[in-house]
Amino acid sequence: MAYVLISLGSNLGNRKRIIHGAFIELKKYLPKLYQSPLIETKAVLPRDSDPSWNHPYLNMICYGDTDLKMNEVWEIIRSAELICGRKPRQKNAPRQIDIDFLSYDQLIINDDQLDLILPHPEINNRAFILRLASWIAPQLKINKQSQTFIEKFREFENNFPLWMGILNITPDSFSDGGKYQNLSAIKKQIKHLADHGSHFIDIGAESTRPGAAKLDPENEWKRLEPALKAFKSISIDYDIFPGLSLDSYHPQVISNALPYGVQIINDVSGLSDESIVFDIIGTNIKYVLMHSLSIPADKEFILNESIDPIAYLYEWFSNKINRLIQLGLNHDQIIIDPGIGFGKSPKQSFEIISRIAELKELNCLLMVGHSRKSFLADVCGNDMNKRDIETVNISNKLIANGVDIVRIHNMKKHAEHLNWSLK
Repeated sequence: MAYVLISLGSNLGNRKRIIHGAFIELKKYLPKLYQSPLIETKAVLPRDSDPSWNHPYLNMICYGDTDLKMNEVWEIIRSAELICGRKPRQKNAPRQIDIDFLSYDQLIINDDQLDLILPHPEINNRAFILRLASWIAPQLKINKQSQTFIEKFREFENNFPLWMGILNITPDSFSDGGKYQNLSAIKKQIKHLADHGSHFIDIGAESTRPGAAKLDPENEWKRLEPALKAFKSISIDYDIFPGLSLDSYHPQVISNALPYGVQIINDVSGLSDESIVFDIIGTNIKYVLMHSLSIPADKEFILNESIDPIAYLYEWFSNKINRLIQLGLNHDQIIIDPGIGFGKSPKQSFEIISRIAELKELNCLLMVGHSRKSFLADVCGNDMNKRDIETVNISNKLIANGVDIVRIHNMKKHAEHLNWSLK
């Protein structure tokens, strides 16, 4: 088996549909191929280029194992480009599809006859490629380089964050409890999050706000199952749809949900039950390890104010990461989340946000969920619109400090204020 990385890009026509079609064409011959999230980038153009060429690209990476030889994969790629509408054009001109062969295991090749260089000569120079590669396999080193994908990516200033939209199907969540209780409202919000740029949609059925009632696995699943069915049915109507994240810490619920195509397990309990990861060992499913002192959160049960919260979190994550690897999880699967508001005072939460870059030293993907949380009350009170604005401001700071995944409620406001889209 060989592990391949292939990038897809389009800046002409219906970009999502074209990329989806190219992925399906590749998958005919590479059935174990998976896809990364989509990100949008500006076209890289020379100064004297035609202004009409200035169309942004959508980009995706396909990855997976294959029994095929390198030259067979290369022929499949070139054939897929032609089938999907690639035509001879001037260099840097807009194109319907651009498929690049990034790597084939650790093979090094420079073959003029094949018109192929592996690994791709720009693999370490294009931030968007490293963004997507560091999502897929953050710990991978191509051709025994000294740096992993995630280490190399973090040298770039342009972070290309991944956005996780929140869908709480709870009656008692702190900001939107009861808002998505019927199937019609759930479907509408799933579409809204998908249409406004979510890379992932995080669905949760149990509130973790202070004072919330705990939910047993059976009743959690009763709430979740209709939403998961709705998610799956809606996704069929889209060429490319956000990945499904499951906000749960009950192993039984996770086992039930996996057939719906879960890509991320968001465990707010901080590995309170180690069996939570057993079903995802040996898979591509990511696991969010979030620090918390109690579920639900308790304002009276917080870190001691005398300790350094980042130093504490660093040690806590180090120990938990080692344990997860001992249990059989791949390092590439682990995402860390400092758990803003869970066992932290407002002062500690703000300090963690301001020093979040220090946690990048753990070489894991880093996620932060700060949206609308109570620590913002000292800044903007309980007005959720004001909290959304402050959430956007903090998101900007987190992105600048290298956070990989930003978990938020109001995708539309983020799209408006940060001027990005995936349409």
